[in-house]
Amino acid sequence: MKRLYNLLFELSNEDRLRILLRLKEKPAKIAHISKKLNFTVQETSRNISRLNEANLVQRRGDGSFQLTAYGENALGLLPGFEFLSKHVEYFVTHTLSRLPHEFFCRIGELVNCSFVDDVMLAFYEAEKMMEEAERFLWLLSDQHLVSAVPHMKKALENGASLRVLLPTDLSYPEGYFEQETVKEYVVVERQAKREGRLKERWIDKVDTAIGVSDRLSGRIFFPKLEGGFDYEGFTVVDALSHDFCKDLFEYYWNKASSKIPNHL
Repeated sequence: MKRLYNLLFELSNEDRLRILLRLKEKPAKIAHISKKLNFTVQETSRNISRLNEANLVQRRGDGSFQLTAYGENALGLLPGFEFLSKHVEYFVTHTLSRLPHEFFCRIGELVNCSFVDDVMLAFYEAEKMMEEAERFLWLLSDQHLVSAVPHMKKALENGASLRVLLPTDLSYPEGYFEQETVKEYVVVERQAKREGRLKERWIDKVDTAIGVSDRLSGRIFFPKLEGGFDYEGFTVVDALSHDFCKDLFEYYWNKASSKIPNHL
């Protein structure tokens, strides 16, 4: 563990971390680093010496410094910690422990996501995502929300293909199918199924709620410690987080069953 302590000690120093991040962009000489980061040459030289001793950087033939492969790998692991630390209050009450291990290790890909703790805004963004979908819309939820139905209908009318992943113990609210919006949706839904544009699968347990579409758009929600979702969560903002949500959805989709639960 001593080597781990030493690595964390070097990375926990703000000045040395800034130097590493600067060198991640491209190799540089001490004078250039000092000027760029507004450090004294003496401070920079001392910190570079420490980073060199820790095998995080190495000197090149022209006198500049660059990250070692070890240094690059160490920085590559930081986005996961950054994501957690940015949203510490959220992760005191929500958990990542139910994520598949390979996605837990990729959690840093969500580092640039914006956090939304206003449930009404969260629903608005999810509805907007559904209505703007043109090629595909994938939804994984622990329930079939009546409020989402007209927006799913809009996505299908736009020509989008729809995948819906729901829990095997799903139950519909009383009077669900009597609502006019649901009746209208069912008509569009049946046509989309005939065309092969709507598919449903069923999973024993929903560990993460996901909505993702083709428009580099998506939402992801993690469960509360005691279970269930409060729909505080994260909005996709870039290709990296979009791919994370797509890959995670497909992971669950490939494990799910196309057989409709008997009680439904």
